[in-house]
Amino acid sequence: MTGTLILVAGAVAVAILLHAEARGMSRLRAVAKLSAAALFIAYALHNGAMSSSFGLAILFALSLSAIGDAFLLSRHPTAFLGGMAAFALAHASYACAFLTTDFTFSPLTLLTAAVVCVLAFVYLPPILRNAGDFLFPLLNYAGIIAIMTIASGMVGPDAPAAAWRYAAAASIFAISDIAVARDQFLAQSIRNKLWGLPLYFGAQFLFAASV
Repeated sequence: MTGTLILVAGAVAVAILLHAEARGMSRLRAVAKLSAAALFIAYALHNGAMSSSFGLAILFALSLSAIGDAFLLSRHPTAFLGGMAAFALAHASYACAFLTTDFTFSPLTLLTAAVVCVLAFVYLPPILRNAGDFLFPLLNYAGIIAIMTIASGMVGPDAPAAAWRYAAAASIFAISDIAVARDQFLAQSIRNKLWGLPLYFGAQFLFAASV
């Protein structure tokens, strides 16, 4: 399968996923979500993720994200906690990949720091107020997201792709986490899925394109 076909298949899977979410079709939702996750891993492999340590770290993060997707097929608190753990490790793996480059401070660093500040001070407080027993895990998770996002803006010139791709992917990934948290802790709504899922999968495919 060529890279273009993988991308088209991924877009179709996400579209089907959104349809399944809107219609409450749980089986189709599971198939579409796991298919989309498998496709962003396939896209990373197609782009040569196995050929460098940097690419392997990105591939590992993508694989952890796919595991997180599987956990979040259930709304059970234990499954949600498992999903948080998988995604926290994914964020940490991305951050490690970024920081193994010849990282440097740049305007992108300031931009990603600004994204973190907006998310932390505008969108995070109401979620934390409703977190209950998840407050401590959420605070830790938010800290890992912040490190990953800012680290993406510090990627040095020796990374195998343009630094802006990582900053964009990390920022979009962080924003998509807000949709998941809003749906879990504030109000369950298809609207959270309609903007959160395309952003999430778009970020993963962008990571996979940049190995």
